[in-house]
Amino acid sequence: MKLYGDVEFNIDASSKKHSSTSLKTTADSNANRDKRWDINGRVLIGLDGAMEQQ
Repeated sequence: MKLYGDVEFNIDASSKKHSSTSLKTTADSNANRDKRWDINGRVLIGLDGAMEQQ
């Protein structure tokens, strides 16, 4: 029997002003309106096995 898995996380950032987006935060609440964050991912869990008959 074999148990295996795979995990993937994707984080994408874009700016409406076509400037680079950084992780730096600001106190201005209007600054975050021009940025878009897309966070998604997946989890894969697999189980393989074989049964022998006697």
